[in-house]
Amino acid sequence: MLPKNRFYLALLYSYINPCHGSYIEVSDKIPVINNLVSIKIYFYVPVKNSGARVTVIDIYNDLISTINNLGLPWEVIISEELPKTEVNYLICFKSIPKKSVPGDPKLIMLICDQGEIFWDHLQKFDYIVATSSKNFAKLLSLRNKNIFYISESETTRNLDEGSVNLKRAPSSRPPSLLWHGGSYSLEALYELKPILEDFANFNEVSLIIISGADTAYKYNWGKLKVDHLPWSINAMLDSAKKSRLGIIPARSGLRTSFLKPASRVRCLYSLGVPTIGDARVPDVVEFMDKFGGPVAKNKDEWLNLIQTLWNSKKIDGLAMEGWKIVNNQFSTLNTAKQWINLLIHFECEIYLKELIIKK
Repeated sequence: MLPKNRFYLALLYSYINPCHGSYIEVSDKIPVINNLVSIKIYFYVPVKNSGARVTVIDIYNDLISTINNLGLPWEVIISEELPKTEVNYLICFKSIPKKSVPGDPKLIMLICDQGEIFWDHLQKFDYIVATSSKNFAKLLSLRNKNIFYISESETTRNLDEGSVNLKRAPSSRPPSLLWHGGSYSLEALYELKPILEDFANFNEVSLIIISGADTAYKYNWGKLKVDHLPWSINAMLDSAKKSRLGIIPARSGLRTSFLKPASRVRCLYSLGVPTIGDARVPDVVEFMDKFGGPVAKNKDEWLNLIQTLWNSKKIDGLAMEGWKIVNNQFSTLNTAKQWINLLIHFECEIYLKELIIKK
């Protein structure tokens, strides 16, 4: 059986048996531990795509500043190349080292998606850190028992921008809907095209799409004016200021809904944009349950929620409460603390093993 088929068989099993599988969700509460030894932590990131940005690059500054503030004698390196000198921890972002590295570092895979590609290689790693969803972490535990879960997060820059944006109530912003995501996710938005066209027949509304790398262009869906912008951080920041409501439908299918993170929804809330999420994505539902955020699972529910919220001041409170949850629980500062906590856990584990050997 091909690795991809083995992955999908495990995915189906995990979906049918939601209580099977286990992982450790890493806390952001750092314990007080003295006399930690010097260590080198090496993030091997051979491809700097959006996943690498969210899970590694965006957290780097917060990770370094927190390590320095705690006075930890640690060095952190991010590189597209494998280390040429000895390191203590080699953290591989969605990659398998094709050659040996100096010393005997603990080998960690950091993975946010594409489990089908790495399924047969997961047992080669000492630990796996999953970042997209708890269901993804649980699935990976069918292949490697040392699974740790660290949620994806939003940058402090986004949160600062969102705090400023919220000074203008979303209900008083221009009548624009906002969607963002990869080009592969556009099919989920296209499925809502008929209800969006219907909504535009009776309401003043436009749609901002942030996706891809092509030149910006404008077009119409019936009476709905669409402004399609290439993805960039500046496009996200600028569009958030001009958007009343966000919509993030998910693609159908277990891999693209059951395992997916709430990151695109949380991103808009971090920027101060109240957003409707997809009720078919467990991670989205878990996030929205924290403050009563709106979710929809079919076209009728999407249309009903958009109609209900469009001219309602309720979205102002939703935007504020959602921003607070992201700020308190899903910031890159939280993630930095989780990584530090995890590495302290590994160091204590090594220390205890050495004590046992000495005895």
